[in-house]
Amino acid sequence: MIWSRPRLLLSALALTACAVQPPQQPPAPARQAGPVCVYGPLTLDARFPGGRLTACERLDDGAIQVTSAPESEPINPSPWYAFDLTCEDCGPVTLELAYEGGEHRYPPMIAPVGSSDWPSPVGITVDETRFTLDPGEAPLRISAQPFYTVDQHHQWLGEVAARTGRTVTEIGLSLDGSPILALGIGDDRPGLLLLGGQHPPETRGAYAFEAFAERLLADDALARAWRGAYGLTLIPALNPDGLDRGHWRHNAAGVDLNRDWGVFAQPETRAVRDYLAEGQAPVMMIDFHGTRRDVLYTLPDAATGAWPDFAPQLHGALIDRLGQAAPDRAGSHRSGSGVSKGWFHDTYLIPTLTYEVGDATALEDLQATAAASAEIVMALMLQHAQPQAAADPQPSRP
Repeated sequence: MIWSRPRLLLSALALTACAVQPPQQPPAPARQAGPVCVYGPLTLDARFPGGRLTACERLDDGAIQVTSAPESEPINPSPWYAFDLTCEDCGPVTLELAYEGGEHRYPPMIAPVGSSDWPSPVGITVDETRFTLDPGEAPLRISAQPFYTVDQHHQWLGEVAARTGRTVTEIGLSLDGSPILALGIGDDRPGLLLLGGQHPPETRGAYAFEAFAERLLADDALARAWRGAYGLTLIPALNPDGLDRGHWRHNAAGVDLNRDWGVFAQPETRAVRDYLAEGQAPVMMIDFHGTRRDVLYTLPDAATGAWPDFAPQLHGALIDRLGQAAPDRAGSHRSGSGVSKGWFHDTYLIPTLTYEVGDATALEDLQATAAASAEIVMALMLQHAQPQAAADPQPSRP
């Protein structure tokens, strides 16, 4: 279906939110509790997986203020919002974003409901939170980041399983009873673990996860050689409840899963721990997230454990390959912090890193960086395996 993006208008025109209601109907209250708000022909609706709309209020100038509140406190400032807007024949609509327990961070992304296109952020025109659009006939989805659901994660994982002849494994259930899924490829030998979806709003990290994994699964000499030497485990959606509930950061219990590693108070992290305990130990772990800039949080240089030089080797190769487009690097390690990077390193003595994608990084840029990163990781892992293979030669597995 061909569609055009909503036409943005200058909010300085002081346009009203929608047409005046018929006199025979009682006026809509100015302030309404979400997840559904109705002002005559204008409807704002967050009743879908991943939706978040706490309250609405019609302001004196006719604009509609849309408020999002976090699921619990304390919380890092990742102020997620997502709602559908329907307003047939009501003309331009002015919306103002507001938050309880946080500040504005994400410019709105707007696309027709059901569209798979990567939307462009909308220009904020007043106080960094206000914008005006003409919705047209199609319902529009307005969200803090490109929208990505649990079902989309699981659909992609199923497609990879079909292509590789593998089976998706349910490794546990969330507090809400949603399955936590994993896919092992060549998992009869030690390999790389890719982890994602701990923090719901960080959907750019989900796109990077997929681009990175797809490069590992490519049909070329480098990827085939790498898969002949290493296994791969994919767990893309560790926090299905947070994703479905539209949480700012936490799971259904109000817990930050990336502070639960080693604590294991939550079923999601326990599921990964127990699944890995039954198979081959990983030789590397990469955890995908989103933050304000592109950055790799790695172990410090010359960290203890296996392959202490991995972090500077990876970052140096990325700089050689991408130049100024390469992500930054910050070396850190805190034992007992509950962060995945620290727990996996302390437990398995392996290289680990947190792969962060910037809030505003474009799709083509994050995909290119993820693919380049995957190529460098494969090359480095193959080089690292050669001395071990020379000392104890073994035939490569198909």
